[in-house]
Amino acid sequence: MSYVNLSKAFDWLQLTNTLPSLFDLRLSSSQLPFIPPTPTVNFSSLVVNLHNMTSLRHLDLSGNNFNSSIPNWLYSFSRLEFLNLADNNLQGTISSAIGNLTSSISIDLSYNELGGKLLRSLGLEFPPWLCSQRYLQYLDISNTQISDVIPPSIWNLSSQFKYLNLSHNQINGEIPNNPSILSTSLVIDLSSNHFKGSLPYISSSVIVLDLSDNSFSKSISSFLCFKMNDSKSIGYLNLEKNNLAGKIPDYWMKWNSLVVLNLANNNFSGSFPTSIGSLTLLKSLHLYNNKFSGNLPSSLRNCENLLIIDVAENEFVGSIPLWIGHRFSSLMILNLHSNNFHGHIPKELCALTSLRILDLSHNKLSRGIPGCVKNFSAMATKNNSNPDMSFNHSHDYYNETLPVESKLLVIKGKPL
Repeated sequence: MSYVNLSKAFDWLQLTNTLPSLFDLRLSSSQLPFIPPTPTVNFSSLVVNLHNMTSLRHLDLSGNNFNSSIPNWLYSFSRLEFLNLADNNLQGTISSAIGNLTSSISIDLSYNELGGKLLRSLGLEFPPWLCSQRYLQYLDISNTQISDVIPPSIWNLSSQFKYLNLSHNQINGEIPNNPSILSTSLVIDLSSNHFKGSLPYISSSVIVLDLSDNSFSKSISSFLCFKMNDSKSIGYLNLEKNNLAGKIPDYWMKWNSLVVLNLANNNFSGSFPTSIGSLTLLKSLHLYNNKFSGNLPSSLRNCENLLIIDVAENEFVGSIPLWIGHRFSSLMILNLHSNNFHGHIPKELCALTSLRILDLSHNKLSRGIPGCVKNFSAMATKNNSNPDMSFNHSHDYYNETLPVESKLLVIKGKPL
């Protein structure tokens, strides 16, 4: 009954408790008026009836904005496999009674205001409730305002997670460089926290990895070359906004499933390796605000599926490659600003008829603007549709949206 208006159904819980054989209860985004607290005198009959719902396996109450704490009765369903309380403005801490959910495969508590220390919020003191979650594969506690260091006991158990999302919190500390950590994970999102130290080793099975907006530092070499003979399955890699530095090794050949690669806002230096040409599925390349130098690698022409090339605010040199206009027929964003490109603006760029954003400002370009810029019809056409910049995974939807409101042509630092 998701998306059904149940704002006046004040007895929704009593009614569902009359269904002892209920297996699956989904009331997401149903405007439920409240989530009953730990039963009081007014709910005395509910205490008994809750034990009747022994068949419940799937409970989805997400998106109802309950604005309350998590009631203890939710932890009484020992056979529950899927629990989704996301986006409810839930507050307070999570009771250690959550350890009763020993059959859980998926727990989603994201987009709430649980706050406090991670250990206390998850009831992880002694013993850790997570240790009893033998079947838990999906854990999402993103956007819950929690903070602290993740204890070693949790990292040791992380190999059972297929999906782990701890993003947009204030979690800090280092991730152990242990190959068994997150060894079976498919989706790992630790973005927007305060993690530091070296990048963690990841298994070849990871499909989505987002470590952006943290304080990871040092070189990327060990991360990139870990199990260097194994082909990687990863399609989405976001390392933006960290403190990573040094040269990038020429070893992208085994990362050829990448669709989105974001290394922006770091301190990388040196030439970008030629093995980037191995990433023939690549749609989005973000290298802006680093210290890359030298020419754009000519092997980049092999990445014909590119929709976004953003290498702004680096130290690239040479002329703008003619092959950009010949090879990237679907390119929508070309951002080369604040580099050291010289020479003229090649008329070959006018073949990029899908281009919406072109920024060549703050370079050392000479001569005039080619008259064929009128071919950039996509900039002048009102079109609110976005290109397919999404990365789809069965557990979640990782989406990169093109800013269609920013269609512009920039040559000398000013929009035309």
